[in-house]
Amino acid sequence: MVTLAWGEELPADVVVVATGARPQLDFLAGTPIAAPGGLIVDEALRTGLPGVYAAGDVALVPDLLTGARAVAGIWPAAVAQGEVAGANMAGAAERYPGNVPLNVVHVAGVTIAALGLSAAEGALAQTFASPDPCAYRRFLWRDGRLLGCVSIGPARDLGLLRQLIAGGAPLPHGQRQFAEAPWDCSAPLLAARLLP
Repeated sequence: MVTLAWGEELPADVVVVATGARPQLDFLAGTPIAAPGGLIVDEALRTGLPGVYAAGDVALVPDLLTGARAVAGIWPAAVAQGEVAGANMAGAAERYPGNVPLNVVHVAGVTIAALGLSAAEGALAQTFASPDPCAYRRFLWRDGRLLGCVSIGPARDLGLLRQLIAGGAPLPHGQRQFAEAPWDCSAPLLAARLLP
C-alpha cells in the first residue's frame, strides 16, 4: 500500500522511485559559469570561461525535443559529451547537438524504459499491453513523428526507438508498423524501409 501526501492510499505490489542526478556545484558559487542545476555550455561543450569545458552530469545541454536545457544524468550521454569535449580541447571542431531524455532500469528481471517525451500538446498516444509476456508499450506521436516511448518488458529495440526519436524524421506509416509488432519495432521498420 502506498499513502500519498494528501492521505489517499493506493494498492501496490512494487513501487519504483528514481531520484535522478544532481551535480555538486557549491565550489563554483559566485563564478560566471555556474547556473541553477549545472553549467551552461555551447554546442562544443565550452562554458563561458575560455578553455573550460563541461560534460556529463554537470553540463546543461539542450533537450532535442523541447530545446530546454537540462543535465542528462545518464552514462551514454556523459560518454558522448566527454568525447566531444575532449576532442574540442585537443583542437577539433566537434558539435554535441543535445540529448533525448532516456532512462532504463531493470527491476525484478523486467526492463522499464522511458525515452523522449511522456506527454506533449497535440500528441497522440498509441498504447499496447500484454499479459504474456508481461509487457506494456506507449508510443507518443505528433505529425507522424515519434516523440517518446514508455516500455515495460521486451527491450530489443530501445536503441532504434531512441534513434528515431532523436532523428525527428516523419514515419509515414509508423503507427501502423508499430501496431503490427509493438514489442520489437525493428523488423517492420526495416521491411518498410523506414529506418534512416
